[in-house]
Amino acid sequence: MGALARTDICIVGGGIVGTALAAALSTSAFASHLKVTLIEGGDLFALPDERTNYFSNRVSSVTPESAKLLKRIGAWDRIPEDRKKPFAQMKVWDALGNGKLAFNAPQTHAASCMGWIVENSWLRKSLTESLGSSVSVLNKSFVEDISSGEGSGLEWPILTLKDKSKIQARLLIGADGANSLVRKYANIKSSGWDYPQKAIVATLKVENVEGNNNDVAYQRFLPGGPIACLPLSANRSSLVWSTHPATAAKLSKLSTKDFASFVDIAFRNPVEDLKYLTGLIQEDGSLPSTVNLEEEAAWGRQRLVEANMNQIGAPPAHTTMPKISGVIETSRAGFPLRFYLSERYVSDKRAALIGDAAHTIHPLAGQGLNLGLLDVGTIAKVIEEGLQSGSDIGNIHTLQNYASERFAPNLGMMLAVDSIGKLFRAESDPIVWARSFGLNMGIPFQDSRTWP
Repeated sequence: MGALARTDICIVGGGIVGTALAAALSTSAFASHLKVTLIEGGDLFALPDERTNYFSNRVSSVTPESAKLLKRIGAWDRIPEDRKKPFAQMKVWDALGNGKLAFNAPQTHAASCMGWIVENSWLRKSLTESLGSSVSVLNKSFVEDISSGEGSGLEWPILTLKDKSKIQARLLIGADGANSLVRKYANIKSSGWDYPQKAIVATLKVENVEGNNNDVAYQRFLPGGPIACLPLSANRSSLVWSTHPATAAKLSKLSTKDFASFVDIAFRNPVEDLKYLTGLIQEDGSLPSTVNLEEEAAWGRQRLVEANMNQIGAPPAHTTMPKISGVIETSRAGFPLRFYLSERYVSDKRAALIGDAAHTIHPLAGQGLNLGLLDVGTIAKVIEEGLQSGSDIGNIHTLQNYASERFAPNLGMMLAVDSIGKLFRAESDPIVWARSFGLNMGIPFQDSRTWP
């Protein structure tokens, strides 16, 4: 048997959310004396690529509230200004109807933008640099088993690592993702489903329209799922395209040049054009020699105007988004989409779940990381309050304060995002009309307005 080490709090999972909690506790005036152990299977200290105008394909939308938390723990200001791109507005429109909406940051908010688009690699780097001396990092370490501490003198969970060393924790935090081992140990069930979609991500080259600082996020709802273009710099943006797995498989085989053309068509052209051209993609990713994507795209857009269709499914000319001129080589990737929710966030086995271990959400609203950071802020506060009152921070009654504050808001956001996704995948005329009416009336968004 390996040696048994003891710690106050053990966080399994050194992703953004898990590392943020470790940093929050180690910089807290009330909790910095606690011994915190952070276990990460990958390389927590992997450095981001700092090449000029190079951006990773894995990014997150950071809300002002999340930025406030990151600033409080010392991470936000460590991210270079040119690696956190603010966006002042988001424009959303329906590909099948004439519904369109632009919405902005609430007028009462202190921030001058809706949020920032930041590469995950820079978020991780800033957080690891913010870890205090009370945090012990077990990098590239794997948890093989978690068991109850019964018989050890303390009924604290015991973690067995791959190297057979053992750690006993007063409080165990699961930040270990959708397939959480901590959740399994805590006997917490998770329910949900896999979406019939796959997300394609990539870094785009964009050509801005005159006067556009590329500070607007764009999202078009296609029948197969939403496609979003998120600003990274003056001439780079991040793509998140949710679509049918079969379509994603075809798009993944396209040449970089053809893929860029398809992305531009997906944002600008009638849905029929996208469906028709996607159907022409061969098994090897090639297109028939008779097909000229630029000509097909131009003809389709002109057809909209000539048919006097009020630009259905396309943004008005004076608010047209930047043209997609290219895709960064090797930046294309894909991953499945899920909706999963843990039935509880805490357990009487001295365990709590945060981030994706507790809830997995569709990316169409860009709220996955932000929900996780709200979890971090809340559980850190609950731990601080428990320490101040002399409570046992691993006791279920203490932990329940965290669950009570976060479960309902997280569930509400997840159900809202799921409902919006299902609503915009429907193609029947009455539903298309109703949702377009809702968009044009600014429903369900606050501080929103229809496009001029």
